[in-house]
Amino acid sequence: MVATFLAEIENVHIQHSSLDILTWRADPSGIYSTKSAYKLLKEADSGAIEDSASKIIWNLKIPPTAIAFSWRLFKNKLPTRANLRRRQVDMPSYSCPLCESKEEISSHVMFTCTNTRILWWKALRWVNRVGPFPIEPKNHFLQFSH
Repeated sequence: MVATFLAEIENVHIQHSSLDILTWRADPSGIYSTKSAYKLLKEADSGAIEDSASKIIWNLKIPPTAIAFSWRLFKNKLPTRANLRRRQVDMPSYSCPLCESKEEISSHVMFTCTNTRILWWKALRWVNRVGPFPIEPKNHFLQFSH
């Protein structure tokens, strides 16, 4: 399908005064090479140094399934309805199944949904803790990990 599409648009010119060309912006020459793609990926990976939340979670003495769930939550890899929509999965609704008022994203379901926020307040009351809830799951974990 991609080849057919490219063949169809090959002769279409948006600017009649110049020829359309494909350029690879990761290389100054504009030409794609495996070396330039590898360099681009290495640069992107170097910024993704493992953060402190991930280091802490992998060293906890908790069941491996809880560690894996937490890691997926931190990386936004849970199959929320928003993530399913991003992967082009059709669903009748992308709203939170608990409150139906917001789109189901990890931070909403875990912290800001009116139905789950009550559980957090009760749990915090049991341990005599108070504090704001960061929206980002990693930050929430880090706030209470110390």
